[in-house]
Amino acid sequence: MRIADYRNICASVRDMAVHFHSCVDACERHLWAIRARAALHEGMQVECPLRTSQDDKQNMNAALVELQQLIRQVEAATRSVVSSNGVKTKSVTTRASAYNKSPGRAVRLGRAARSAMRCGYF
Repeated sequence: MRIADYRNICASVRDMAVHFHSCVDACERHLWAIRARAALHEGMQVECPLRTSQDDKQNMNAALVELQQLIRQVEAATRSVVSSNGVKTKSVTTRASAYNKSPGRAVRLGRAARSAMRCGYF
């Protein structure tokens, strides 16, 4: 395997960790977890080229550990979302879901829409 391919796989593993924060609800997090497990498996199965630097190896290990932690977080949240009596007890908060709950979001979207109309985009 070429070093460039190794680095591309490392980048795809790190991207999966970044994509977690764009999930808005539990359904999206579940679908993300399926893709993340595949990326984690690919990252763990990749064989390190002989000329790979120590930094590349550390980057791959850090990306794998971060992705494993996020997958565990999603799995723990799905197990604890519904308690024995059917009451919702816990949910995972991502950056996107926190942004969508923001009270200032409507104000920002309204300003952006008015600005776009003034500029003639609509």
